[in-house]
Amino acid sequence: MAAESYTAGELVTMAKRLADMVNSKFISDEEWLDYIRKGVKKLYHLLIRSGMSYNESTFAITGDGSTVDHLTPDDFLGVIVATETRGSDTITLRQFHARDRARYENRVNVYSHVFRVRTSAGESSKIRVRPTLSAAETITVDYIQSTAIIDETTDVILSWDGWERIAVLHAAIQAGIKENSSVDALRHELEQETLQIREAADLQSMEPYELTLRESGETFYDWWNAS
Repeated sequence: MAAESYTAGELVTMAKRLADMVNSKFISDEEWLDYIRKGVKKLYHLLIRSGMSYNESTFAITGDGSTVDHLTPDDFLGVIVATETRGSDTITLRQFHARDRARYENRVNVYSHVFRVRTSAGESSKIRVRPTLSAAETITVDYIQSTAIIDETTDVILSWDGWERIAVLHAAIQAGIKENSSVDALRHELEQETLQIREAADLQSMEPYELTLRESGETFYDWWNAS
Protein backbone atom coordinates (compact mmCIF):
# COMPACT_ATOMS: atom_id res chain seq x y z
CA MET A 1 0.00 0.00 0.00
CA ALA A 2 1.47 3.34 -1.04
CA ALA A 3 2.17 5.90 1.67
CA GLU A 4 -0.22 8.85 1.76
CA SER A 5 1.27 12.08 0.51
CA TYR A 6 0.39 15.70 -0.15
CA THR A 7 1.76 18.38 -2.38
CA ALA A 8 2.90 21.63 -0.80
CA GLY A 9 0.07 23.29 -2.69
CA GLU A 10 -2.49 21.05 -1.02
CA LEU A 11 -1.10 22.00 2.39
CA VAL A 12 -1.33 25.67 1.40
CA THR A 13 -5.01 25.17 0.51
CA MET A 14 -5.65 23.54 3.90
CA ALA A 15 -3.95 26.48 5.64
CA LYS A 16 -6.03 29.01 3.69
CA ARG A 17 -9.20 27.22 4.79
CA LEU A 18 -8.13 27.23 8.43
CA ALA A 19 -7.31 30.93 8.22
CA ASP A 20 -10.57 31.63 6.33
CA MET A 21 -8.53 33.22 3.54
CA VAL A 22 -9.33 30.98 0.57
CA ASN A 23 -10.28 33.87 -1.71
CA SER A 24 -8.03 36.49 -0.14
CA LYS A 25 -5.13 37.96 -2.10
CA PHE A 26 -3.68 39.75 0.93
CA ILE A 27 -0.93 37.14 1.22
CA SER A 28 1.01 36.14 -1.88
CA ASP A 29 1.41 32.56 -3.08
CA GLU A 30 5.13 32.70 -2.28
CA GLU A 31 4.39 33.84 1.28
CA TRP A 32 1.95 30.97 1.75
CA LEU A 33 4.54 28.53 0.46
CA ASP A 34 7.12 29.97 2.86
CA TYR A 35 4.70 29.58 5.78
CA ILE A 36 4.19 25.91 4.85
CA ARG A 37 7.93 25.41 4.40
CA LYS A 38 8.62 26.70 7.90
CA GLY A 39 5.69 24.79 9.36
CA VAL A 40 6.92 21.51 7.89
CA LYS A 41 10.39 22.12 9.30
CA LYS A 42 8.99 22.85 12.78
CA LEU A 43 6.84 19.72 12.62
CA TYR A 44 9.70 17.54 11.46
CA HIS A 45 12.00 18.71 14.24
CA LEU A 46 9.19 18.21 16.74
CA LEU A 47 8.72 14.62 15.60
CA ILE A 48 12.37 13.61 15.58
CA ARG A 49 13.03 15.19 18.96
CA SER A 50 10.18 13.11 20.35
CA GLY A 51 11.78 9.91 19.08
CA MET A 52 9.06 9.50 16.44
CA SER A 53 11.51 9.40 13.55
CA TYR A 54 10.22 8.85 10.04
CA ASN A 55 13.52 9.20 8.20
CA GLU A 56 16.51 7.29 9.55
CA SER A 57 19.51 5.96 7.68
CA THR A 58 23.07 4.71 8.22
CA PHE A 59 26.45 5.38 6.69
CA ALA A 60 29.95 4.10 7.38
CA ILE A 61 33.14 6.04 7.99
CA THR A 62 36.20 4.05 6.91
CA GLY A 63 39.62 5.20 8.01
CA ASP A 64 42.68 5.70 5.84
CA GLY A 65 45.20 6.61 8.51
CA SER A 66 45.19 10.34 7.77
CA THR A 67 41.69 11.77 7.29
CA VAL A 68 40.31 13.51 10.37
CA ASP A 69 37.13 15.18 9.06
CA HIS A 70 34.74 12.86 7.22
CA LEU A 71 31.94 14.15 4.97
CA THR A 72 28.35 13.28 5.82
CA PRO A 73 25.67 12.32 3.26
CA ASP A 74 23.79 15.13 1.52
CA ASP A 75 20.60 14.30 3.45
CA PHE A 76 22.32 14.35 6.85
CA LEU A 77 20.48 16.24 9.60
CA GLY A 78 21.81 14.87 12.86
CA VAL A 79 23.62 11.97 14.52
CA ILE A 80 21.57 9.50 16.55
CA VAL A 81 24.46 7.26 17.53
CA ALA A 82 27.90 6.28 16.26
CA THR A 83 29.39 2.85 16.99
CA GLU A 84 32.49 0.84 16.25
CA THR A 85 33.15 -2.88 16.53
CA ARG A 86 36.22 -4.25 18.26
CA GLY A 87 36.28 -8.03 18.33
CA SER A 88 32.94 -9.12 19.74
CA ASP A 89 32.29 -5.71 21.32
CA THR A 90 30.12 -2.98 19.83
CA ILE A 91 31.15 0.31 21.39
CA THR A 92 29.05 3.48 21.42
CA LEU A 93 31.25 6.48 20.71
CA ARG A 94 31.21 9.54 22.94
CA GLN A 95 30.40 12.88 21.35
CA PHE A 96 32.39 15.97 22.18
CA HIS A 97 31.79 19.60 21.22
CA ALA A 98 33.97 22.53 20.30
CA ARG A 99 34.20 23.64 23.91
CA ASP A 100 35.83 20.28 24.77
CA ARG A 101 38.28 20.14 21.88
CA ALA A 102 41.36 20.85 24.00
CA ARG A 103 40.58 17.71 25.95
CA TYR A 104 39.98 15.44 22.95
CA GLU A 105 41.76 16.75 19.82
CA ASN A 106 45.09 15.09 20.67
CA ARG A 107 43.56 11.90 21.98
CA VAL A 108 45.84 8.90 21.27
CA ASN A 109 46.32 5.31 22.40
CA VAL A 110 42.76 4.74 23.60
CA TYR A 111 40.41 1.80 23.27
CA SER A 112 37.63 3.70 21.47
CA HIS A 113 37.23 6.88 19.47
CA VAL A 114 35.33 10.10 20.10
CA PHE A 115 33.69 12.35 17.53
CA ARG A 116 32.02 15.69 16.99
CA VAL A 117 29.90 17.18 14.21
CA ARG A 118 31.59 20.14 12.52
CA THR A 119 29.53 22.70 10.62
CA SER A 120 30.48 25.71 8.53
CA ALA A 121 28.17 28.11 6.72
CA GLY A 122 27.67 27.05 3.11
CA GLU A 123 29.54 23.78 3.53
CA SER A 124 28.54 20.17 4.06
CA SER A 125 28.68 18.86 7.61
CA LYS A 126 31.70 16.79 8.62
CA ILE A 127 32.30 14.36 11.43
CA ARG A 128 35.65 14.74 13.14
CA VAL A 129 36.97 11.51 14.67
CA ARG A 130 39.73 11.34 17.28
CA PRO A 131 42.11 9.63 17.29
CA THR A 132 42.44 9.35 13.51
CA LEU A 133 40.94 6.15 12.12
CA SER A 134 43.43 3.67 10.74
CA ALA A 135 42.82 1.87 7.45
CA ALA A 136 41.50 -1.13 9.35
CA GLU A 137 38.93 0.83 11.37
CA THR A 138 35.30 1.64 10.50
CA ILE A 139 32.64 3.59 12.36
CA THR A 140 28.91 3.15 11.70
CA VAL A 141 26.77 6.28 12.05
CA ASP A 142 22.99 6.12 12.47
CA TYR A 143 21.52 9.46 11.52
CA ILE A 144 18.32 11.38 10.92
CA GLN A 145 17.72 12.43 7.33
CA SER A 146 16.68 16.00 6.60
CA THR A 147 13.15 16.67 5.45
CA ALA A 148 12.42 17.31 1.78
CA ILE A 149 13.24 20.77 0.44
CA ILE A 150 10.08 22.62 -0.59
CA ASP A 151 10.60 24.93 -3.56
CA GLU A 152 7.35 24.60 -5.50
CA THR A 153 3.69 23.98 -4.74
CA THR A 154 3.98 20.73 -6.71
CA ASP A 155 6.66 19.31 -4.39
CA VAL A 156 5.42 16.14 -2.69
CA ILE A 157 5.49 15.69 1.09
CA LEU A 158 4.90 12.26 2.61
CA SER A 159 2.26 12.14 5.31
CA TRP A 160 3.45 11.79 8.92
CA ASP A 161 0.45 9.83 10.17
CA GLY A 162 -1.76 12.91 10.11
CA TRP A 163 0.63 15.14 12.06
CA GLU A 164 1.06 17.38 9.01
CA ARG A 165 -1.92 19.35 10.35
CA ILE A 166 0.59 20.95 12.74
CA ALA A 167 2.49 22.40 9.77
CA VAL A 168 -0.81 23.66 8.35
CA LEU A 169 -1.73 25.27 11.67
CA HIS A 170 1.64 27.02 11.83
CA ALA A 171 1.03 28.46 8.36
CA ALA A 172 -2.52 29.56 9.17
CA ILE A 173 -1.36 31.28 12.37
CA GLN A 174 1.35 33.22 10.54
CA ALA A 175 -1.16 34.33 7.93
CA GLY A 176 -3.63 35.40 10.59
CA ILE A 177 -0.97 37.40 12.42
CA LYS A 178 -0.08 39.27 9.24
CA GLU A 179 -3.76 40.02 8.58
CA ASN A 180 -4.19 41.18 12.20
CA SER A 181 -6.84 38.52 12.74
CA SER A 182 -7.42 36.61 15.97
CA VAL A 183 -5.46 33.37 16.02
CA ASP A 184 -6.37 32.27 19.55
CA ALA A 185 -8.44 29.31 18.38
CA LEU A 186 -5.69 28.19 16.00
CA ARG A 187 -3.06 28.47 18.74
CA HIS A 188 -5.22 26.40 21.06
CA GLU A 189 -5.60 23.68 18.44
CA LEU A 190 -1.85 23.73 17.81
CA GLU A 191 -1.22 23.24 21.52
CA GLN A 192 -3.62 20.29 21.56
CA GLU A 193 -2.02 18.69 18.49
CA THR A 194 1.43 19.10 20.01
CA LEU A 195 0.23 17.53 23.24
CA GLN A 196 -1.10 14.56 21.27
CA ILE A 197 2.38 13.97 19.82
CA ARG A 198 3.75 13.86 23.34
CA GLU A 199 1.04 11.42 24.43
CA ALA A 200 1.65 9.22 21.37
CA ALA A 201 5.39 9.16 22.09
CA ASP A 202 4.74 8.27 25.75
CA LEU A 203 2.28 5.54 24.73
CA GLN A 204 4.86 3.95 22.46
CA SER A 205 7.55 4.28 25.16
CA MET A 206 9.67 6.47 22.90
CA GLU A 207 12.49 8.58 24.27
CA PRO A 208 13.56 11.93 22.84
CA TYR A 209 16.65 11.65 20.67
CA GLU A 210 19.83 13.25 21.90
CA LEU A 211 20.58 14.64 18.46
CA THR A 212 23.56 16.60 17.29
CA LEU A 213 21.91 18.63 14.55
CA ARG A 214 23.58 19.96 11.45
CA GLU A 215 22.20 23.49 11.85
CA SER A 216 23.94 24.25 15.13
CA GLY A 217 26.45 21.53 15.89
CA GLU A 218 25.05 21.40 19.42
CA THR A 219 23.03 18.71 21.16
CA PHE A 220 19.29 19.03 21.76
CA TYR A 221 17.78 17.42 24.84
CA ASP A 222 14.53 19.26 25.65
CA TRP A 223 12.45 19.29 22.51
CA TRP A 224 9.17 19.99 24.33
CA ASN A 225 10.25 23.50 25.21
CA ALA A 226 11.82 24.24 21.83
CA SER A 227 10.24 27.12 19.92
